[in-house]
Amino acid sequence: MSDLNKLVGSKIKQKRLELGVTQSELGQILRCTQQMIQNYEVAYCAMPISILNDYTKLCKVPLDWFFEDE
Repeated sequence: MSDLNKLVGSKIKQKRLELGVTQSELGQILRCTQQMIQNYEVAYCAMPISILNDYTKLCKVPLDWFFEDE
């Protein structure tokens, strides 16, 4: 797993928690499984850009926010 995937995964989780939704609920919103959300958050695999784009709209953040190291 790459450092970039870890960064994006942590941001996915951060925003999910801020939204107050479970992995399962987020999976339903983004049309994927809870297991896939978990895999994205722990950087087991990268979230496809099309799903990440949908997530940016849900979170109301620009796409590049997910790639900014704080």
